[in-house]
Amino acid sequence: ILPWAQIRIGTTMPPLWMDDGTRLFIMHGISIVNGKEVYSIGLAQLVARGEGFEVIVDPNPLITPDTFVGEDGQQIVEELRPTEKRVVYACGGVIDAEDHDCLRLFVNVGDRATFEVKLFLPELYRRLAEAKSLPMNQHESTL
Repeated sequence: ILPWAQIRIGTTMPPLWMDDGTRLFIMHGISIVNGKEVYSIGLAQLVARGEGFEVIVDPNPLITPDTFVGEDGQQIVEELRPTEKRVVYACGGVIDAEDHDCLRLFVNVGDRATFEVKLFLPELYRRLAEAKSLPMNQHESTL
């Protein structure tokens, strides 16, 4: 179980096809922290292995609600439901038309505002290279 995705995990956008056998996923996860649902954005990779695929997930989130705090440590966007949730989720993303190593991710914060966050593919690949496969059997690939 991922600490940032203890109660829910899912994809946020279609996979990025990196080559014939590798798909990069931006995902979301939800955990309960201090009685609140805390949403995070993470990273996974599917690598084709014969008839199935290997799932590799970065154990650390890419983006959390704490990513969007000011210099004073306060959230820069007031949460819509501050007593229930701390929210960040990706609304989608695209590879930059000019810089093909840049993923432009559109992130909703607090259910109130959307920001563009630039993620650089070489850094995402580095993180995944350091991550381990999830402990599961190979699965039939339908992707």
